[in-house]
Amino acid sequence: MVSVLSTVTARAAAPDLARDVLPVLKNHCVKCHGPAKQEAGLDLSTPAAIARGGENGAVIEPGELDVSLLWRRVEDDEMPPEDPLPAEEKELLRTWIAEGAGGLPESSGDDAAAAGHWAFRHLHPPAVPRLRGASPARTAIDRFIIARLESEDLALNPPADRATLIRRVAFDLIGLPPTPDEINMFLKDPAADAYERMVERYLASPHYGQRWGKHWLDAAGYADSNGYFNADTDRPLAYRYRDYVVAALNQDKPFDQFVLEQIAGDELSGFVPGRDATPQMIAQVEATHFLRNGQDGTGESDGNPDEVRIDRYSVLEAASQIVCTSLLGLTIQCARCHDHKFEPVSQRDYYQLQSVFYPAFNVGNWTKPNDRFLHANPPGEVQRWEEKVRQIDGRIAELRGEFAEWVRANRPPGTVLFYDEFADTSLPLDENWTNTAPGDDTTGGTPPVALGSGNAPGAARRDGTLLIVESGAAGDRWLSTTRPFDWTPDEPGQWVQATFDLVADRITPDGAPAARIAYFIALNDYDDSSGGSGGNILLDGNPAGGASVHLDYPGSDARRPGTLGEGKYAPGHNFGVRIVNVGGGKFRLEHLVDSVPDQKTIELAAADLPDGGFGFE
Repeated sequence: MVSVLSTVTARAAAPDLARDVLPVLKNHCVKCHGPAKQEAGLDLSTPAAIARGGENGAVIEPGELDVSLLWRRVEDDEMPPEDPLPAEEKELLRTWIAEGAGGLPESSGDDAAAAGHWAFRHLHPPAVPRLRGASPARTAIDRFIIARLESEDLALNPPADRATLIRRVAFDLIGLPPTPDEINMFLKDPAADAYERMVERYLASPHYGQRWGKHWLDAAGYADSNGYFNADTDRPLAYRYRDYVVAALNQDKPFDQFVLEQIAGDELSGFVPGRDATPQMIAQVEATHFLRNGQDGTGESDGNPDEVRIDRYSVLEAASQIVCTSLLGLTIQCARCHDHKFEPVSQRDYYQLQSVFYPAFNVGNWTKPNDRFLHANPPGEVQRWEEKVRQIDGRIAELRGEFAEWVRANRPPGTVLFYDEFADTSLPLDENWTNTAPGDDTTGGTPPVALGSGNAPGAARRDGTLLIVESGAAGDRWLSTTRPFDWTPDEPGQWVQATFDLVADRITPDGAPAARIAYFIALNDYDDSSGGSGGNILLDGNPAGGASVHLDYPGSDARRPGTLGEGKYAPGHNFGVRIVNVGGGKFRLEHLVDSVPDQKTIELAAADLPDGGFGFE
């Protein structure tokens, strides 16, 4: 019996520059020989910088340890000076150099000192690899793929059939599967260039820009909202930048023009606010939203001045960061606070770059995000829009009139409690109206409204209308009906309402319009001398829209429960308020415009609505 003991020694894999050597250099050497500091002009942070060497020339000679300056210093424990490399890492470095310094590029002088970082190196076409033998390669790209497969003793798969091929192309170019018609067209196309023409059809699809534009939008930090912590408010016009990017890809816009428009489109366009703009001007202005893609919470900043300032600087920093990451391939955040050994941008460089964008994001003269917009319109667009608005407004007025007429004709039977047309000028105004609320012992204001007088403060009948002349002086005063009304209907669903026609908002045609159209319900106690609460509900009609509601007005105890409706107080319309019993001792106030309830409502308690008069301020 013969026994044989055999051993097999496996040769360790050759050291890899990126995997093995660079981590050693970065851990021990780049503090003194890196992007932030290069003693003797030597940077050991990147392959290109290592290949370039320092003031004394090349520090690595592949395969030649004796003339490799870096190895000689490491071998003699001169470098690193205070903490020499351990034996294991020394051996790693020695083996890598001795075996040819694999992965180290050839030194090129055309990039000068900037070549130390890959983002600053010029692009060079790589050498097309040689293949072992005959191959089905049809393009240079195929040769790279086949060479990589050959290194693993693999080969290309058989050519895909046409149904598989069109599916791959469609998903790659437009992100959607091919339609049955598109598949059939390609399968039945006998032409030698059927594949090329199929590709061109997808390149011409509007979906191409959508599919590939998203990659640029990701790089540019695009979002539909401001995204600043909890201040994630909408960016209502951001979509225009998104559409610009999609259109640029579909138009096959040259990349240099694409970049230039996003950085300086407003300067390129020559657009002047207030003047008509061409479609090209508009597109170039939209492109500059690229600089606004960063997070921005300044629209909601409400802290102390230092916090507001920090929020503003965050926007400026985001603009600088997006430009560098998307266009230069650089991360620059660390340089905001200090020079960084792995970033080839110093703190000084950082703030010099930031100064380029400062005029657009002036921290001392800030514009909030939703106020950063321009009106840029093609010739005739504003006029067409205004005409369309007039048509729509006219049609709305017609429909409102028809609806109001229908409401009046079909209103459930009710009881008219009070009505005054102001037509009979022989009838004294104080038959129905007074300057004192029903049951009150104090006039509504000092001086009180003079009944039958056209002088301020006064009220009189004129041409079938009630003329109210406000004095403009300090103080509050009212004109009230002589009789009180019950403002709290007894049963749920029942309602009571008071309305009036607004004939004019000024006394003379050339006079100033009234700032407000104010009226009251539940008038009962001007100076709170009765000891009760509630009532004296002022509805302050606004020409801009809606009526703010003030309870127990006037006085320091008045309170404002909200605003009714949104309708604008303009002559030619009927306005008022409806009070509806909604059950549970609650009553809903509804704003009426031309007899129709108008959006926002308010709920009050029965105690807020004592019996009282209706009146005007």
